[in-house]
Formats: sequence, structure tokens, C-alpha cells
Amino acid sequence: TRALGMGNAFTAMADDYNTLFYNPAGLARVKKAQINMFIKPGISTNFLKLQKDLEETNNAGSEAAKSAAITNLIGENYGETYYGRASLGAVWVRPRWGIAVIPLDVEIDMSIHQQIGPFINLEAYQDSVIAYGYGREVKWNSKDKWYWGATVKAIYRGYVGKKLSAIDMATNQEFFREQDAQEGFTGDIDLGLLYEPIRETGIFSTVKPSFALVGRNLLDIGFKKNYHMLNDNSTEPPKLQRKFDIGSKWELPEFWKIFTVRALFDVRDIGHDRWNYMKGLHAGAEFEWLIANWWRGAWRVGLNQSYLTLGFTGKLAIFQLDLASWGEEIGTIDAKQENRRYQLSASLDF
Repeated sequence: TRALGMGNAFTAMADDYNTLFYNPAGLARVKKAQINMFIKPGISTNFLKLQKDLEETNNAGSEAAKSAAITNLIGENYGETYYGRASLGAVWVRPRWGIAVIPLDVEIDMSIHQQIGPFINLEAYQDSVIAYGYGREVKWNSKDKWYWGATVKAIYRGYVGKKLSAIDMATNQEFFREQDAQEGFTGDIDLGLLYEPIRETGIFSTVKPSFALVGRNLLDIGFKKNYHMLNDNSTEPPKLQRKFDIGSKWELPEFWKIFTVRALFDVRDIGHDRWNYMKGLHAGAEFEWLIANWWRGAWRVGLNQSYLTLGFTGKLAIFQLDLASWGEEIGTIDAKQENRRYQLSASLDF
């Protein structure tokens, strides 16, 4: 949620528990232990309205009437995309290493199209993840600092990808059925590098930059092991996809001993089969304030795939609330289309 608020530009940030998944090299820079136990719901603005409208079609009477009502509903929403997500887990990091246990991470994407007839294109993921990361500083005969790190991940994924016609929804309004599920287990690894030039004079002595390179899902072997926990006849879900991120962070000096300002620039997901330069660009800024160790927070702003993002963090003692709003590109380079999304993270952080 923190990263999303600043345009999802976070590859070179590497200063809290998020570094385990964004750039494990940052674990070498962690100064003290941190535990974050979180619940994160996220949604697009139109998702709840669609759910309410679909429920109202139940009162349309016969199956033929329901089918007609759903057909009209889908027709009124051609081109719309709907998003929902819920995540529950905990991350523990210490200097040089970290571990995460995320038993539940569910994401749903739906879009409405028309080919032979109107239909809803549905994709849903349910991941359970255990991850361990380790990072070290590379000792060179130089004042500059180099770090490397790796995160090893074990993932069990359930996946549903299908098209729902109006007739399908009239006869059975369950989006997810056991016989639709694909599932499997995989292991993978992320590798990260972090470079921090140290200068006593010049611009680098003022802005304190960091530069990062991360390769994610480097094995990309697919979900070959299937325990059939969801569906006795399930097949393999889509691969994670091998991707690369590059990024930089520019941190200004503290002022009034309260505020810290950072600017970040990333190019993410290079190598993804749907990548383009517009979707890969991310930029953001964070204005962090510190009144006391038990009372702190931040405001954030950024661009995610050319769309505005906003974020906020407030922390009082061990209770932390993070909010983010961002735009996701769901169109093409020639026909851009934004899907506005929101996420909240409520956590115990200590």
C-alpha cells in the first residue's frame, strides 16, 4: 500500500519490511527488527455497484427474465473493468534477513466485452505464500556501497479464468465453482542489487541517491506440483512470468528535523508478455514526518502507468493505517483506459 501511494516506484527504496518482495538487497540496510501483521482490502469504485446490480436480477422472475435482465446489465457496462483484492499475512525482517507468511492473497479482475454475445471475462487468483530473504553488503575498496540480496518463495496458487455469458449467470450466479479451478505449487527466487554512491561534495552529497536492479521470478518453472486441494481434476495455472525492474531513489536532507522528502523513479515488469513503456513507467514522491518514534506518518503522490496516485500513512504506537488510490492502465497504447482503485492496510507494526 505504501508503494502504490507513490506510483508503485519502490525498487530502490528498501528501508522497511516491503523490501523483502520489492528488492531483497535492501535487507542488508535494515537497521532494526520489524514485524508487520496486516490485513489489506482493495477495490475499484465500480465493483460494489456491479455486485448490487447482479443481486437485483435475482428478482427478475423466470430464468428467461433473469437472462434478459443480465444481458441488459452487461450491455449497459461494455468496456468496464472491475477489481477486488484481499490479503492477510505477516512479515518479519531483521538486519540481513526476513521472512513472510501470507496465507491468503486473493485478487479478482473482471471485464465486460461483446463477441458473439455479451459476456464477463473473469480472472481470479488465490495465493498462499511463504518467503525467506537474505541480503549482504558487498565489500569493495571504495566508499560507495553495494548490496545484494535474494528472496526464495514457495507459492500455492488457485486460479480461475473463464468467460460468463448472460445465460450462464442466469442459471448459476456463482462466479467460482470448484470444477473451474486450476491450481499448483511452485518455488521461485528474486535477486536484487542496490548501489549507493557516497560523496562528500557535489550533488550526490545533497540528494543521497540509490540505484537498483531486481530480477523477479527468475526460475519461472510454472506450477508443476498439484495437490488437488480445490479441484480433483484441476490443471496447471498460468506461470508467474520472469520480470526485471530498475529504479532510483533521491533523498533530500531532513528539514526542521521533522520532514524527509524522497523522489523515486522506476521502470518495472520488463519482460512481461504484456509490457509496454507506458505500463512500465512509475514515479513518486514521499513526504515523511516524524513527531516521535510512536507518532509518525507520511503523504505520498505519484504516477502509476501515467495515472495519478495518492497515499497516506498514519502510525500511533503499534497501530498503523495505510491508504492508497491509484489508476491502473487496462487499455492499450492507442486506446488508454484508466481503472481507479483503492487499497487500505490496517496493521500492527512493531
